[in-house]
This record gives sequence, C-alpha cells and structure tokens, in this order.
Amino acid sequence: MRSERYIPIIKTTDAEIKGYQKLSDHVKKSILPLFELTRSRPVKGFPSGDIHRRMAQLREYTNGNPFILDITKHEDLSNPQIDALLDDTNGFQEWRVFLDRYSDLQVIPMLHLYPDDLENFKLFVELTSKKFKAYAFRIGLETTAEELDIYLEELTKVLDVKDRLIVVIDAEYVHEKNIDESKIDISSLVDKCLARSIKHISVNSSSFPSSVKSRIGGGDKEGVMKILELDLFQYLNLKHDSRVIFYGDYAGIHPIRLTIAGGNWVPRVDQTTNDDYIYKRFRRDDGGYVTAAREIVVWNKFLKIDCWGYDQIIKASEGLPEGKSPAFWISVRLNQHITMMSLKFSPV
Repeated sequence: MRSERYIPIIKTTDAEIKGYQKLSDHVKKSILPLFELTRSRPVKGFPSGDIHRRMAQLREYTNGNPFILDITKHEDLSNPQIDALLDDTNGFQEWRVFLDRYSDLQVIPMLHLYPDDLENFKLFVELTSKKFKAYAFRIGLETTAEELDIYLEELTKVLDVKDRLIVVIDAEYVHEKNIDESKIDISSLVDKCLARSIKHISVNSSSFPSSVKSRIGGGDKEGVMKILELDLFQYLNLKHDSRVIFYGDYAGIHPIRLTIAGGNWVPRVDQTTNDDYIYKRFRRDDGGYVTAAREIVVWNKFLKIDCWGYDQIIKASEGLPEGKSPAFWISVRLNQHITMMSLKFSPV
C-alpha cells in the first residue's frame, strides 16, 4: 500500500473527469482517487453510452498512478454494461473479465457484496487475490456495525484484510442537521474495522449542497459554508487512531446525482478555501459568470491556488470565460477542491 492520505470520490461524468484531467501531475501522484464508473455520453453504435470510453479516459488521465475503481449505482448514469458488471454470478465473473481487460492499469478493485450471497463475494477474492495488491470495500451508513463485522469476518477467510483492504465508509451528504448523528454512526463502524486490525479506513462525505441556499451561510448572491467534511475528519482523528483514518470526500461535489432543468440555473463561481466553500452568484441578466468571477476574485476570502480551476476564474474575471455551463464550473470547482485538499493531506 502506498502512503496517499486523501481519497476523493470522482464520478466519471464529463464534468468531474475533466476537473480531474486538469490536475497537475504532482497532485495526481499525491492522491488515491476512487473513480465511480459511469456510462459515457451516447455515441454511434452505443446509444446508451459506453463504459470503455470512460476507461480509455482513465488510462490517459491517471498517468500510471493507482486508483480505486467502483461501479456507479445511480440509475441515470448506468447502462446495460454496468448492470452486467454488478451481476454476482460465478464470483462476479463479468467484473473479473472487465478488470482483466484493464490489467495494465494500477487498479484497486471495489469488492461488491449482496448480503444474502456472501459466497460469491468471497469467490471473487479467491479468484483474483494473486492479481491485485489491494482491494477496497465501500459501505454506507445503512450498514450496521454488526453487519460490517460479519462481512470482515468472511473476508478474513480468504484475504489478509489488515494490509490489503481499504474500507471506505461513505456518509454521503452531511449537513448541520445530521453531522452529529453521522459522527456517532461512523465511529461505531470505525471501531469494528479497528477490532479487525484494518489499517486503511477512508471516511468520505460531502457537505456541498444541491442548493447553496439550503446550507447555513448560503445566500442568493454570495455564501460562506463550512466544510463539514473537515469537521468530521477532525472528530474521528481525535477519537480513533489517526494513523489508519484517511481523509475522503466527494471532491467538493454534492454526492447525489441531480438533473438541472434546461435554463433553470443561476451562474455561480465557487472556491474551496482552508475551511469553507465560498461562492458568488449572479443571474445571466446581471453578468452571469463574468460578474461572479469579478466579484469573487476581489473578495478577501478568495485564495490564490496554483491550478487550472483557479486560472479559469481569473480568465472569467477578465471577461474571457472558457465555459458558460454549470458542467464546466463543476469541473473548475472539483479541480480547485482536490488541489486544496491535496495540500492539506498530501505526503508528497
């Protein structure tokens, strides 16, 4: 296992993969991304999209660095290819064949499990244990500590989980109303991992909302929202062995996939600072992205960050935005966020 201390979850949608693509080589080397494989845009011959086009992007953009590979469970990002990979028949045979196809990449595969069929869960590990140095296992807060203990017990029968397993505890969206309860639930799951001598535990969440005005600190034209992911991480580090707890998040993106209705959005420019998400927001009749960028760069909360995303805000503030769609500015936010968090947690 390498020494990366930051594991961002990144969906392979056009917006998120572009933000990752534009990261510096230094940042890419310092993180361990968890890519959630999604379909591509519809293309000729593949009207439902093609996951192999996404894998071609990962091959090009990861530059030979290791990454965790998971499969999306969001229906609107899926297709029949993805459905087949989640079939547990014969030890997840389709998932094994797929991984063999990309054996030239430094993939850490996600273990998938159906609680009523633990045998295929174990069979997958038995059939692949000589091919991979490590595995990841992702659980949500709906998993109880007792259930997690059963799963880890089953894994120990076929794998030395202490050194070869990364447990990803996915808390999804955390906010002011659920953060305290989430801390308690996550802590009980961490306790079970530690009892099984797990040495690599990533706790992933996002406090970036689906609507910025829904968070404390969110306003119509500007906002300052506390990054609760950092608060959660600090709590866990104080309560548990900090050597085994990795910082994880959703790269500054809301964890739940949302579809924006045509024209039903207000241009907004965001930045991740040391402790907060900040933004400026102006309707298109009021100058849209250009005005938002001009306003945010003169704000005393705005930070200079050496990355592509920062450069895009500067260009927009000069009246030359490269993109005028929400997707483009999601790329900008993700790129800045990962760069900022890599500075906090990178061992490089």
